Amino acid sequence: MVYYIFRYKEKIYIEKKSPLYFYLFFIAFAALSFFWSVYKLRTIIELFQLVFYGLVLYLTINLSKEEKIKTIKIATLFGTLIALLGILEYVFVKPQRIVSTFFNPNPFGTYLVMLFLFTLGYFLKNTDKRFAFSSVVFLIASLLSGSRGALIALFVALPFIFLDSKKSIKEDISRTLFILITSFIITRGLVYITPIVQDNLNINIDFLDNLIRKDSLIGTSFIGRIEFWKSGLRAFTERPILGFGLGTFFSAYYVGYGNNQWYSRFAHNHYIQTLTELGIIGLILFLLFIISVFYSLYVNYKKEHESFFIGSAAAIIAFFSHIFIEFSWNFPAVTMTLFWLIGLNLSSDKSKANITIKPTVSKIISSILLILVLVHTVCTNAYNIGFKFEDRGDDLKALKVYHAINTIYPVNPNGMLFESNIYVKDYNESLDLAKLDKGIELAKKATDLAPFDGKLHTHLAQLYYSKGDYDNARREYELGKEYAAYVISRHIELARFYIAQGETDNAINTLIEATKLEKYQIMALPEPDKHIGVRDAVNTHILLYDTYIKFGKEDLAKKEAEIIIDYYNEYEYLKDYINIEAFK
Repeated sequence: MVYYIFRYKEKIYIEKKSPLYFYLFFIAFAALSFFWSVYKLRTIIELFQLVFYGLVLYLTINLSKEEKIKTIKIATLFGTLIALLGILEYVFVKPQRIVSTFFNPNPFGTYLVMLFLFTLGYFLKNTDKRFAFSSVVFLIASLLSGSRGALIALFVALPFIFLDSKKSIKEDISRTLFILITSFIITRGLVYITPIVQDNLNINIDFLDNLIRKDSLIGTSFIGRIEFWKSGLRAFTERPILGFGLGTFFSAYYVGYGNNQWYSRFAHNHYIQTLTELGIIGLILFLLFIISVFYSLYVNYKKEHESFFIGSAAAIIAFFSHIFIEFSWNFPAVTMTLFWLIGLNLSSDKSKANITIKPTVSKIISSILLILVLVHTVCTNAYNIGFKFEDRGDDLKALKVYHAINTIYPVNPNGMLFESNIYVKDYNESLDLAKLDKGIELAKKATDLAPFDGKLHTHLAQLYYSKGDYDNARREYELGKEYAAYVISRHIELARFYIAQGETDNAINTLIEATKLEKYQIMALPEPDKHIGVRDAVNTHILLYDTYIKFGKEDLAKKEAEIIIDYYNEYEYLKDYINIEAFK
């Protein structure tokens, strides 16, 4: 972008009714949210994404028609290769929901459906068989991605493909049906031959079962999304006007957490996510941008438009439909494609300009943006240098690295924690209270930068406890538990604090609360980490057992012992962790 701006000598014109014009207001408000964000580092990262989306839109708007056609060919070619890679992945590697170069099948499904609609629409207008081939590949890959939300978006958007088919409606419908049927037949064939190719006849070849996945339709997909939306709306009511800051849904979630098994980084509904992160003002600005997009499409539809208009319009409708139930906005490859599609149908009309940006201003803005990206990238990766020094036992050099980064870029809570840990390690060896105070100061900065991160609060509580500051330790332990969701280790730490303070009833109540969440933590952890959740659960029951024994509650202690024995019998690795004879 910097290169393009320095090469581009003319003024930049932004029309008053252009989607780019409304998008600038949305970006500006999102940028302002940095000042009240509850996780400033994430706000910066997602602000970069928003800016880059805007740059894609700006660049596409200013392309000539010939250049736009070139981008269509490039996007279709690489999209087809990405889709084919996913199909080959299914047939030759593992017959599961495909992701190709993505790492989640749902945004991948959105990407594929958008390109399917676009290439289908382009094919119907140009009868270019290459685009017919690509549309078949995109639909096959989208079916294999198993994204039900993407297929719903396809169902919503597909009728718009025929908006221009006044005289050729029968021919367009027959061509579309041919592509749909061909794609389904080939997909069914791939599902059938995959067990033979992989020499694994136990693979489920029920195509509809693989696609619908009815076992998860209600149990996880639907109920889970409802819980994510509820949590987002509950958090929204705490800060309804301005929200918690761009990109902070994953952190604000703890405010609306429903004491159940559900937690998500994203709302799986970008409209609710925007409401949570940027409040009513942010949502209104976001909706104004979307309205401007559809208004510009309507204006283009009413006049003579390009052959790629219908396909791109249907793809845009599919995207904005899908983000009602998915988090595709947060995957740049998908949203970048959206902004490119929007830009294809816009042009730079100097006669209607409302904002004029001189070349000098453009150069300054793009240079500042480049510098900010470089600073962010270097600072967030330079901590690795400190890690290497720590691994070698050279804590002093590691401290200098962490301190330098935190001075230049003082928005990373983890960076403050790294620096704090060095001082705490020094205190543990020297018992110099000044070192502990410095560790506490830096840990406090970390919690200020991420006030809903329970891990940071519990860490700070432990430091206060080491200092003998029990009032502050209590507050931080309780905040650690409050923002823990189903991570019950923080309940255990709080319970131990209560026990040390002689508050047995509070300790027992905290541990009982943890027992209601233990299964959720075990379920949520990936298989290699499940032992962490199991040990946390066992530790909870051991602590309850010891507490009941201490106060003569033999019946309650016996129940805890039975649960501990059940865990012991279920998980082999606990045999090296528990002296089970003590509980028999």
